Amino acid sequence: MEKFKELTIGSTHLTRRHIILLSSFFGVSRQAMVMRLEELSLTKKGTWDWFMDNGGITDEQARQVLGDTVFDSVPADVTQSSRLFLLAIEAWKKDLISEGQMSEMLKLDRAQVRELLDEAEEDEVDDLFKLSQ
Repeated sequence: MEKFKELTIGSTHLTRRHIILLSSFFGVSRQAMVMRLEELSLTKKGTWDWFMDNGGITDEQARQVLGDTVFDSVPADVTQSSRLFLLAIEAWKKDLISEGQMSEMLKLDRAQVRELLDEAEEDEVDDLFKLSQ
């Protein structure tokens, strides 16, 4: 529950990115992670079925989020940087920082930041699971 809260802080919806990061952190399948979140009432029952009905959570999406470490154990610094990415995306959505500031903070060029933001917007549109605050 603590890791879930840590990764979703500031987020309004559960996204594929959250599931990928959590399943990688705990070393379990994406399906097992969603089922456990359902058991803990951290997401609605039927969340996994919704993902499956809407394109699933693919290995390619996992590679985009985790890089080439998708099937290896993820070092702590990668998990922390993923959390930083999530927080930066939320700050950008709330107009607290600009793309340029994100670029400096995340040490990415502007094209990479734009790609990251596009992926995040795509997640928000696809994943309609409101998180309880």
